[in-house]
Amino acid sequence: MKKLIALVLVLVLALSLVACGKPAEKSKTIAVVAKGESHAFWQAVKAGAEAAGKEKGYTITFQGPASETAADVPNQITMVQTALSNNVSGLVLATIGTGFTDLLTQAKDKGIPVVSFDSGIWADDIAALNAAGKNPILANVATSNIAAAAVAAENLFAAIKADIAASSETYVVGVI
Repeated sequence: MKKLIALVLVLVLALSLVACGKPAEKSKTIAVVAKGESHAFWQAVKAGAEAAGKEKGYTITFQGPASETAADVPNQITMVQTALSNNVSGLVLATIGTGFTDLLTQAKDKGIPVVSFDSGIWADDIAALNAAGKNPILANVATSNIAAAAVAAENLFAAIKADIAASSETYVVGVI
């Protein structure tokens, strides 16, 4: 739940970054293209994005494919193309695969800033954008799994420390 709250709050920041980077002639719309749409997590992200958009004076469009699998990459590509065709102020994007280089190059050429979130944009696409000097990504909003695991381990230890000290036998924390 804390990860979800943090992601929603960071999306507020992302929307602010996109809003600050937009040219004046663009619409007051920010397109959010997520990895999904129906799961409760994505519904919470949508609600947070819409609340942030309202706070900043932007309309938010929110789309995501039916599944978070490579089979739906073409659908997600169409969603991004539609957003770019609508000349949005900014794009907040979490891709489910590769193949977005041409679209993100279009975003750069049109002056549409991009914020990647959740698992972001795949490394192959980012490498190609960087090599071409066409990377439109202003910021990346994601949880560090390594840092999150460290916090979880610290909190778990704090919670069981007394039990470990009181145990007269081997104390098994977990078996993987």
